[in-house]
Parts: sequence; structure tokens; C-alpha cells
Amino acid sequence: TQSTWGEFFRSALTSGMVEEREARVAMTDHSHETVAALVEFCYSGRVALLQRQEHEASDPASTMARVLDIARVAALYAVDPLTLLCIGALQNCLTFATLPALLAFLDDGALASCPASALLRRETMARLERGFSDILCGPALA
Repeated sequence: TQSTWGEFFRSALTSGMVEEREARVAMTDHSHETVAALVEFCYSGRVALLQRQEHEASDPASTMARVLDIARVAALYAVDPLTLLCIGALQNCLTFATLPALLAFLDDGALASCPASALLRRETMARLERGFSDILCGPALA
């Protein structure tokens, strides 16, 4: 539905630009999987990858990489509801191993305009601090 398109797509497809005349928007700088997720969300309000992501605990780093790509594109094209959905998914796949990738993503400014990114940053830092505390205060290493 149009409410999930984001301002970029709404403007491009309704303001007389070439995208409206051709009824298409070229997105060649992104992977097919990422663009497919964006289109799926724009038309259905959901992304299957993000819904099944909670159950893919076997490879959280790979899942996080895919969600980060979707979040980056959603933020770039101002599809705010999808950006928020991605932030929720990122919170679900936080592990000590995925923290560096998430911190690098948060530091690159892709989500700078999204207020929920501050919450994700706080939660990520708290998880990092707990992880270091567990390492420092855990059982002695042999």
C-alpha cells in the first residue's frame, strides 16, 4: 500500500518524474534480495525474512548481514516503517559475535535520521558491557 512506500517512492511515482511515466524505479546499487525485501514490504507491509529471522538462530551473523542491508536501503529511501521493523529484527539477533558488525553499521550513519536507532545503540552497548562483564567475571580459564 502507498502508506508503506516511504516519501521517496511516493514522490518519484506521483510527481511527473520519469519514474512515474515509466512506472518503475531503477535500484541497481543494491542486491536483488534486498530490493525484493523492500518491494515485498511496500506491497504487503511485511518481509518474510524478518518474520522468520527469529527462528534462524543457527547463523545470526548471516541473518544480521541481510537485515543490515535491508535496513540501510529502507533508511536510504525513507521507508520508515521498514526501518523500524529492521531495528526490531536486529535487536533479536544480537549476540556477542554480531556486536561489532552492528556497531559499525550504527556508526556509519545510515540510521542517523531514525530515532529508534538510539535505542538500538543503547541496547547494543549494554549487551556489549554485559558480555565483557561475563568474560571478566566468569570462571577462571584453565
